[in-house]
Amino acid sequence: MIIHSLQQRIYLHVVSDFAKHFRRSPDTLGPEHIRQYQLHLFHKKLSPYTIRQHTAALRFFFFKTLHRNFHAEYIPFPKFRKRLPTILSPEEVGRLIDSAGAGLSESLVLYCGRHDYGTRVLRETGNLAAVMKTMGHKDVKTAMQYQHPELEIVRQALNHNNSPEKQTVIQ
Repeated sequence: MIIHSLQQRIYLHVVSDFAKHFRRSPDTLGPEHIRQYQLHLFHKKLSPYTIRQHTAALRFFFFKTLHRNFHAEYIPFPKFRKRLPTILSPEEVGRLIDSAGAGLSESLVLYCGRHDYGTRVLRETGNLAAVMKTMGHKDVKTAMQYQHPELEIVRQALNHNNSPEKQTVIQ
């Protein structure tokens, strides 16, 4: 595994901070110390993404550098909630575009409007190829950003759990 120089500097900083936290050489520490360190980072109110990066650095150090044989599950990655995107109504998109003149970055407003449009077209037609063509995407992975399966799961669960006479259809 090759790591780039920026990533290498970040990993070195993490391992150094880890060693300073315990006031010991990092090669004398183990999985329990990593879990304690993760808890320390959590109490410092670092984001789960940052804690995840620290964990990746320590896993790399212990597994690749020191060739330690303990199981990866002894050094778990923190769990975090994936936030559902906000899908704007056509009226909200219009207000958002109008507000671009009020000081918002026009490129940000256009990006949000573009993403909302792609999401709506895919949801209404289910035709990913048409969305790719309309939005100018050549790679299917890029166009997949408009698919929000977690929203569909919520919609299906709500519609399935409601009785027919009280059914709420979410669009």
